[in-house]
Amino acid sequence: MTSELLGRQRETDAVDGALAAARAGHAGALAVIGEPGIGKSRFAKEAALRAQDQGFRPLWGRCWEAGWAPAYWPMRLLFESLPGAEALRSAGALGRLWGLDVEAGASVSDPAQARFELFDAVAAKLREVSEEKPLLCILDDLHVGDIPSLELLEFAIRYLRSCRITWLLTWRKEEAERARSYPLIARIAREATQLPLTRLSQGDTERLIDKLRTDTPAAHRAAIYRATDGNPLFVLETIAGWSASDVPMKNIPITAGVAAVVQERAEQLSTAAQRALAEAAAIGRDLDLNLWAAASHTASDTLKPLTKEIVTSGILLASSSDQWSFSHELVREAILDSAPSETIQMAQLSIAREFDRRVVDGDAGALGPRIQYALLAHEMFEVGTIVRWAVAASKHARAQCAYQQAVDILERARAVIGPLCDDDTDYLLALARSHMLAGNETAATEALGRAIRTSQGSPLLYA
Repeated sequence: MTSELLGRQRETDAVDGALAAARAGHAGALAVIGEPGIGKSRFAKEAALRAQDQGFRPLWGRCWEAGWAPAYWPMRLLFESLPGAEALRSAGALGRLWGLDVEAGASVSDPAQARFELFDAVAAKLREVSEEKPLLCILDDLHVGDIPSLELLEFAIRYLRSCRITWLLTWRKEEAERARSYPLIARIAREATQLPLTRLSQGDTERLIDKLRTDTPAAHRAAIYRATDGNPLFVLETIAGWSASDVPMKNIPITAGVAAVVQERAEQLSTAAQRALAEAAAIGRDLDLNLWAAASHTASDTLKPLTKEIVTSGILLASSSDQWSFSHELVREAILDSAPSETIQMAQLSIAREFDRRVVDGDAGALGPRIQYALLAHEMFEVGTIVRWAVAASKHARAQCAYQQAVDILERARAVIGPLCDDDTDYLLALARSHMLAGNETAATEALGRAIRTSQGSPLLYA
């Protein structure tokens, strides 16, 4: 690992040990846990480079931070980084991971068996790929992971004991403990070697500062350490804010935390770039040109120069010529929190409409994101549209064998738009089906009873 990872020797040694065991056919998992900004994702990137140097194939999956996640999102990303990934979408039971055949997937005769077949197919494919080349499977930000992905991960770790795979998992400790998925995360943690990341010592903090900016006076280094308490991201953002502006170090708002530093840097951008940045924050941490252009109602050729300006500021990192990511989720949150609410809501409306266009064009994978962003901008949609989109997304989740996710989509829609859903027979039937498949028989019976009363015996209910 590079020398920039100061104070992480114990964790580095654990990675070396896990990779050596995996090469010998003994799979294992490492859980990198810590507060926001402590360096979990950075550590994972360095572990990936180290694994690659040792002949491993790193596979990445990042959980969706911008609201609730589509089912199996990080697992889908793992597979989509493999050669020939497109063919996997229609590969029998494994294809249910994407749920592209909504009608067939939503009408399986034995839901539990279909779900097991999916999980078994995922594990079998990972084993097959690892026989060609050992794998480092990185799943980042599990504290915001969807329950189906966590269930699948737990199955894979337990099932794939004797193979050439190392799992590297990251999550924020406090957020995970508050999450509804915490019992699952806790079970996964028991299967892993836990590597809690701590803040840097004053000596390591000052060495990091010197690597970033060698002309930092000793008094400023000490002040940065006191203000950031050794949190690496806060140190990096403070130094970047100082380097990106002409103001003296004493005027950089280090005592106000990373949000103030990021806002200071954003204010150096042009007005058009600031607006584009806010619209990007409404999308999520990872960005592609087409969706960003749709969110901002800006032609790609017009948006491209603005992206260069933002990348130069250090707020965004370029993954390719048409893809970017925020340097950290805290950076995205800082931009989102400081942006005008009208700008964010209009961007969310535009994103929902873009995913609707993709659904109309036959992309079933857009059903989940469409309702997600529609719920964020629900005041700008008719209730009937939101109900219809929620029912469609729930059906897609059932096609993926993500039965609890199907329930969650419908209940989230009701939480946003209120009891108006209770008068919609299609909504109630979808809720009853989803509860039944998820094993919630009492809730399924109640929803079905409400559907019967609402339909007043309509023959459509029994069709």
